[in-house]
Amino acid sequence: MKNLVNQKFLHSQKKPENKTLIAPRMALEVSSASNNISSEAQTAEKFQVCQAVSTYLLQTENWIFNQIRFLKDFRSIVYCLNEKKPNKFDGPLIHSLNRDLSSWRKYYERGVRKFVTGYYPYFYRKLKIEKPQLIHAHFGWTGLNFLPLAKAFNLPLITSFYGADLSLQKKTTVKLQDFYKPLFADGELFLVEGPAAFRQLTTLGCPPDKIQIQRLGVDLEALPFHTRQAAPEKPIKILIASTFTEKKGIPYAIEAFCKAARVNSRLMLTVIGDARPEKPQEHILKRELQEIVNRNEMNNRVDFLGYVDIEQLYALAYDHHLLIQSSITAASGDTEGGSPVIITEMCASGMPVIASDHCDIPEVVQHEHNGIIVQEKDITGLYKAILRLAGDDDLRERMAIFGRAHIEKKYNAREQGMLLNSIYRSVINQRHLDY
Repeated sequence: MKNLVNQKFLHSQKKPENKTLIAPRMALEVSSASNNISSEAQTAEKFQVCQAVSTYLLQTENWIFNQIRFLKDFRSIVYCLNEKKPNKFDGPLIHSLNRDLSSWRKYYERGVRKFVTGYYPYFYRKLKIEKPQLIHAHFGWTGLNFLPLAKAFNLPLITSFYGADLSLQKKTTVKLQDFYKPLFADGELFLVEGPAAFRQLTTLGCPPDKIQIQRLGVDLEALPFHTRQAAPEKPIKILIASTFTEKKGIPYAIEAFCKAARVNSRLMLTVIGDARPEKPQEHILKRELQEIVNRNEMNNRVDFLGYVDIEQLYALAYDHHLLIQSSITAASGDTEGGSPVIITEMCASGMPVIASDHCDIPEVVQHEHNGIIVQEKDITGLYKAILRLAGDDDLRERMAIFGRAHIEKKYNAREQGMLLNSIYRSVINQRHLDY
């Protein structure tokens, strides 16, 4: 494979002129960061940031797009291996390795990355032209993959951890602590959703002073607030919306629903989501869910809709009264890491949530305020919570009002975008970048 490498090409890849002065590491002061960049820089054209992600963009990862589109001072350029088609998340310029290059070129690029440089020459050339001020990698393994490129340009690398990357072993026998060790050593900053994810990242070996909480906000304008009132004798509709992975704990939620539905004849359940074609275990889970419904003779009370787009999901949400998110720690160790954004979205819309005490979910669902928290795998706890909320319109309304206020205060995507903007500026100041 090494013979594939064009030595003349490699010698031509001289390191870009380095104008960066490395300052001693200091605590991140976001509140004052935006005031530190020179007035000349502030009046210039927007800074550029490389947004690194494996696939741009999975439908279930719309929260990455929210981070990008609410930045004020930075123009995002996406660097990805794959571009999802059709791509509904328009806006940033996208460099997709598998879309832009021929089959032969991709083979060559993989060889150079694996045996010589550690990065794709295609991305190197693009970075050399576009001269971004920093790289923001989404998911831990993406940060590790972009680390050699960040070092080649002496660019600060910010990495956001979200869920599986905090707990799930990739296709390697190397422990996560060792897997991420180079990233923790040379990465500039690591962002997590909440205190549980913060603690988990420190157990993997990340220095606490390199971690900051950055919540995943939702677009409140796209989610107007409406309380859900159920007219007498009309159905009370419960919603589950997630991929069919073990960590979502869907079997426990459906078992609890079936048990509650035998007591309350008004209960109906809608399940949005599906098994992905390339994931055999998810298809096994899908059959298990159907078997639970069949065994309990609830086929006329449970509706499996499959995947729907985000607009359909929001429309359906306003026709439902409760959300269940019964996440668990999977046998593989996979967890939510932070909190599923569907919870934040539904709270914002005015829907109380029944959820498990898992990762950072209790940060979003405040027990007895905008929902009910039960222990993982607690079917009885879920059953009791369903009956309680289904039978109390006033309680649901109070929880809905509190939930909206809670999301407005802590999970507004526009405000979180401003915070991320300040984080970027602070990191640039610390590294004294001057392009």
